[in-house]
Amino acid sequence: MAGMPTKPTSEARERLVNAFLESYAQKPWQKIGVREIVEAAGYARGTFYRHFSGVDDLLRQVEAENTCTSVCRHIIELANVIPLEHATDAMAAFYEDRADTVAVLAAGSNGNNYLDAQRPPMKAMFAALLNRGFVMTPLQLDVASEYIASAKVGMVRLWLAKRESMTLNQINKMSECFIESDLWNFVARQAPLHGGPQPRKVIDDKPFNYPWLG
Repeated sequence: MAGMPTKPTSEARERLVNAFLESYAQKPWQKIGVREIVEAAGYARGTFYRHFSGVDDLLRQVEAENTCTSVCRHIIELANVIPLEHATDAMAAFYEDRADTVAVLAAGSNGNNYLDAQRPPMKAMFAALLNRGFVMTPLQLDVASEYIASAKVGMVRLWLAKRESMTLNQINKMSECFIESDLWNFVARQAPLHGGPQPRKVIDDKPFNYPWLG
């Protein structure tokens, strides 16, 4: 119909987001105005408001799109069949595929909140993976999954500081090789003596490893 505004395209939204991120890399989001964003993106204010209710809404949407909720839910759906290595590979790939955006969000004025938001979906994912490998009380599962998820968020922080020299997947592999595998081997052997988590499957006369990898 003549005179009707055209529907904003995904390209328009992407350009608005990119314009915002360029500004957010330099100053707090509270100091970024809609006018600044639309002028940098080459659109009118009306186009902005077809996508976002304000700059704070834009930030919330971008943070949500770059939080690992969806990939963690997918891994939980596959928790009974996916190898642990594939799960951590998928997590690493999620962040590495959007590294520049994640770096801006993590370094921004809301960066700590953004990184903290990564922990709950990770915790749920690791709880599902641990639950298939060990018989745990609810408290034990809560403690173990919280511990691992917090450590993984810490690895994301470390990777963001060192991503020019090391990938997140490499950091994950390092931790899995010389920390996590030995940790869970130790847990499996010591748990019967101290009332801790019990492995669901241990192969006699063979070194214990993650039972779901066997």
